[in-house]
Amino acid sequence: MNKKYGQQQKTSYKSIIFWGLIALITLIFIIVIIVRFAQSRTVNSYDSLKQLQGEEILEQSDKYLVFVYNSTTEKSSEIDNFDKVVFNYISFAKRNKSNESVFKIFGFDIVNPDNKKVVISSDSGKTANISNVEDFSELLIKSGDIPMLLIISGNKIIDYKDSDNAISEYLQNIIDENK
Repeated sequence: MNKKYGQQQKTSYKSIIFWGLIALITLIFIIVIIVRFAQSRTVNSYDSLKQLQGEEILEQSDKYLVFVYNSTTEKSSEIDNFDKVVFNYISFAKRNKSNESVFKIFGFDIVNPDNKKVVISSDSGKTANISNVEDFSELLIKSGDIPMLLIISGNKIIDYKDSDNAISEYLQNIIDENK
């Protein structure tokens, strides 16, 4: 005799487990694809940099880079070759997190009130103090030298690049050496 149309069929536990696993695997696959896509996107603004404020500039671990810039002037100016090199390095660093030769890069926007403390005007008569600085209160950067790239290791500024050409060359060399 045929089953009645109004009768419900019982689903087995094996069926529930099977379809639950299929759904879980599909969900994991979708998440992995989204994460891969987000990581592969190229950067096209300084907003994608993790921003450091004040004393955080010397509190990170390992060797890392800090890009000192003024977001007000960067947003108002046209994206040029220098910006493209910096954006390219930011994208490259995100894709190569596990490579120790590719240093993390952070942003240090001088528009932030905590960060303005280290900026002195070019005509103030004060001398810039950047190399070998271990304490945030000792750091002095001339406004005319911005943008600047600080190379920091062991909570100490070990080197810096203060021209567009020097910054571009340094970042491009890291990219070329680690392709």
